[in-house]
Amino acid sequence: MATSSLFNEELLKFCGEHTRDRLSMEILAFWGRHPEGRFMVGTVARAMDAKRLDVMRVIRLLSAEGIIDTFIQDDVVTYRLADNERIRRQAMELAALNWYGRRAMCEHLGWKY
Repeated sequence: MATSSLFNEELLKFCGEHTRDRLSMEILAFWGRHPEGRFMVGTVARAMDAKRLDVMRVIRLLSAEGIIDTFIQDDVVTYRLADNERIRRQAMELAALNWYGRRAMCEHLGWKY
């Protein structure tokens, strides 16, 4: 199947390897828009208009894969996009896609948007 002109093959492969559904893709795009930001789960959930438990599930998955780093300071847990050039580039590229581009990528990966 040919890749859409809305996104490149490398980004499609990256999302296919590291995201599992629309929410995980949107959370990765969120960090692509804020690559230096450190956020608590509740902040990300509010920004995504998603359930906190669903966001926590995705963050744990992305953290286990080395996409998101975890920081604990004074008993406050925050998360940040990993300090890896490839990961940051792909997350920012995903964030640069508009709604139609992310929707097309989800459909290409076989997910409902």
